[in-house]
Amino acid sequence: MLRLRALIGIVLLMMLLVALGGCLPNQEQEEITEPDDPAEQAQRVTPTVQIEETHYAGVSPMQESPTANLLNDRLQGFRLDRDRLEQGLIEIAKEFFPPDNHLFVGGQLISRTEGEAWLSKDGPESLNPADAPSPVLQHILEHNYLALNGQDLQGVVIGVSLASTYESKLEDGTEQTLYYTADQLRNYGFEIADKLAQRLRAKVQDVPIVIALYQLEERQSYRPGNFLSVGYVKPNAQEVSEWRTIDEVYLLFPSPELNHLNSELSSDFSGYVRRIQDFFPRYVGVVGTGRFVNEELVELNLDITTEFASIAEVIQLTQYVGSEALGTFPEDIYLNIYSTFAP
Repeated sequence: MLRLRALIGIVLLMMLLVALGGCLPNQEQEEITEPDDPAEQAQRVTPTVQIEETHYAGVSPMQESPTANLLNDRLQGFRLDRDRLEQGLIEIAKEFFPPDNHLFVGGQLISRTEGEAWLSKDGPESLNPADAPSPVLQHILEHNYLALNGQDLQGVVIGVSLASTYESKLEDGTEQTLYYTADQLRNYGFEIADKLAQRLRAKVQDVPIVIALYQLEERQSYRPGNFLSVGYVKPNAQEVSEWRTIDEVYLLFPSPELNHLNSELSSDFSGYVRRIQDFFPRYVGVVGTGRFVNEELVELNLDITTEFASIAEVIQLTQYVGSEALGTFPEDIYLNIYSTFAP
């Protein structure tokens, strides 16, 4: 069964954007949602799709997290990375702190002042490795997990964001952009993680700490970066006891990289786009971003844009793109379809 996080197409996440001075002048931007009446829904939705996803409950009132606030300041221009980092940390946390018996709260152990000092280029508190060609540590994000009583801290999850590039001067004085290898970033990250564990142990002793290394993409990239490794710090321990490598990458649909990794999937996507364009009387733009783990597609986000002449066209197109997706892509992936229609 295909697992869908966001429904559009069936109606999956359908937004009507009304152009200024367009054909629907009296309508504001609106979101089309599924009807409450099951009988009416059956007429409009094809096929039926079950959503399977578990989320953490939180505590009330919500508490601001210093490292989360620092995230927006430090990672400006990395919108996709910010989203993926936070979502990925929560996914990783579920392996260690199940949502059915833990509550989520934004990190409270690391203050903003500490975060800024730890992220600085140099200085006594800097966590940036001295042997790196430039500051490789870009951000530290903290999440906390509590017992169901909302009081007892049960675990800490830390995301360590690492730069993917650095600048090197040539003999003529010009600069060139060079890329860190994954192994280089892991080695820097292992060093940073052990120092982090020691500093956090001064704040909390008897809870496990999970540290995830995340490789940022280049600024303003059309795809997010990826997680490199996850480390586990046992209660009362001051260093990571074991590391697990994550083989994760995001690829654009279509792209030469996708065709190189999986030519059959690339061909299936091209066929999917052709069928949509043959079905609809006007041009339909279809692009996507796929997440691969161990070279297998596990998540696909599709963005569909077109112009419409009537609401009936929108409904027919969303039904078609949803049903065609079910028959085109692997059954066990998370599929998100986002659509923007303008008159």
